[in-house]
Amino acid sequence: MKIVGAMMVIGASAWLGSLIANNYRQRPRLLGRFAQAVEMLRSQISYSYTPLPQAFVKVAENNAGYVAKIFGTAAGLMSSGQGLSGGEAWNQALTHWGPFLPLDQDDLILLKDAGNALGLTDKTDQERHLTLALEQIRRRIEQLEVSASHTAKVWFYLGLSGGGILVLVLL
Repeated sequence: MKIVGAMMVIGASAWLGSLIANNYRQRPRLLGRFAQAVEMLRSQISYSYTPLPQAFVKVAENNAGYVAKIFGTAAGLMSSGQGLSGGEAWNQALTHWGPFLPLDQDDLILLKDAGNALGLTDKTDQERHLTLALEQIRRRIEQLEVSASHTAKVWFYLGLSGGGILVLVLL
């Protein structure tokens, strides 16, 4: 009976460690999807001359998961008649969905900064801001890719060893 209990404690702690590790692995992937979506938004604004609410909708339709939800929410907020600028709608959408994302506060601030000029300036200035935001997001992705696999391994093994230590203490 003790062996079964010990295996359950070790398994549960390893599972918890792998959950935390998975968040670290998901961050660069999710930021990569955001980078693609921002690139798509920039193309809609620069080349198609699509109005911002419709550009948000098109980007949402061409993406999935939280990226689509955030762009769709921003489009809905802009179309709701509240008089929100693109940047305000973007920030509200990120504030609403942010707690559900495997991103930390610095990642969310980076994404919020990407939308600050949306709807407030002309096409050229918006394109320039989005290009700068893309560069910053890509730099962040590179930083995360370097540290993510190492940090994920640390969390997994920390969970596994924490369970082992707990079993030793309880026995």
